[in-house]
Amino acid sequence: MNSSTRMILVVASTALLGACGGSSDPTEITETAQRSEYRAEERANATSEQRFPTLSNEEEEEESPFHYTVPAGWTEVSPTLARNPNFSIGTDGDMECYVSLLPGDGGGIFANANRWRGQFNAAPYSEEEVENLPDVVIMGHPAKVVNFVGDFKGMGATEVKSDYRIIGALIQTPDSLITIKMIGPDSKLLPELNQFASFVDSLYLNDGHSHDAQPSAAPPLAAGATMPADHPAVGSAPASTEPAPNGAGDYTWEVPEGWRKSNTGSSMRLITFTMGDRPGQEAECAVFVFGGDGGGRLNNFNRWLGQFGQEPLQDTELMLQPTVFFFNEEVPLLVCEGSYEGMGGPAKEDQMLLGASYELETESLYIKFTGPRETVRNNWNKFMVFCASIQEKS
Repeated sequence: MNSSTRMILVVASTALLGACGGSSDPTEITETAQRSEYRAEERANATSEQRFPTLSNEEEEEESPFHYTVPAGWTEVSPTLARNPNFSIGTDGDMECYVSLLPGDGGGIFANANRWRGQFNAAPYSEEEVENLPDVVIMGHPAKVVNFVGDFKGMGATEVKSDYRIIGALIQTPDSLITIKMIGPDSKLLPELNQFASFVDSLYLNDGHSHDAQPSAAPPLAAGATMPADHPAVGSAPASTEPAPNGAGDYTWEVPEGWRKSNTGSSMRLITFTMGDRPGQEAECAVFVFGGDGGGRLNNFNRWLGQFGQEPLQDTELMLQPTVFFFNEEVPLLVCEGSYEGMGGPAKEDQMLLGASYELETESLYIKFTGPRETVRNNWNKFMVFCASIQEKS
């Protein structure tokens, strides 16, 4: 199978890194590891109260291990030993989101992903399927994302809840396994995708920094290095400080924090955003509008793959790609990294691309996000939220 198929959906998120061709992502997190002492103490038949005992008043007063921003409409509820922070979403009490910090490997990504599958009466993942789950970067660490619908039955529960969705992330750090889990009725959970992605973006350990934080200094440019002829001027300030509008043409969207409108454009581009303030680390996200199907999703994806020197996708592989929400539907997301050679410019190393498209009645929108791997990864969740926010003007 073409290596460009080795990824899949997300969120909002969240979120949010696999790649086609020569990925340098750590591979150890996809391997089954020995269960830690923490996981060994869990009992398969334990009740919810036994598995997630409520913290005492004294413990509740202790600082959470995480820093975060509470999204609008989310209510913090009493944490437990394995749910801190812990949220109820909405007013009906049927949606929840919580974060767990498990010591060591926490049982491993493979075991925990399949524990979640079991709660939804879904067939377990194979090791290959877990490896092919979408990769994102959360809190500066590689993470795997799950997103599926099924019949949910929580730990110790007797009621089976049909058509429930889970959007979750499993983050392996050197010292712990961190899981983020949002569950609720499918029809009600999807509108919370942007809130979930914003929460994940705000989350970091109290002794660390947000994954959007940039190193204090950029590596020096090689002697005599030049930028492509069409590249905006590089200086101490961004090339464009013009505020980005919340729409253009017949469409509206939410502009992610830190994204600026670029003056670079063409008649085919509805808008171009730039992001990244460090010299040599600027990336761009362009929205294109084409009549009809614009040549077709497969043809355009394969053209973009060709710019990275990658083999084209077959038609049967298109739906094996990661997905992104676009006009309230899940559509294939192209993820690629490596050496990128754009239109008329020299090849640039260590680059990354995220691409998506949606065909409307008379025209099609294509979104192409390219730039240095570090910048694109740091904006992965923002890209997912941006795509999900695009709507036609009413």
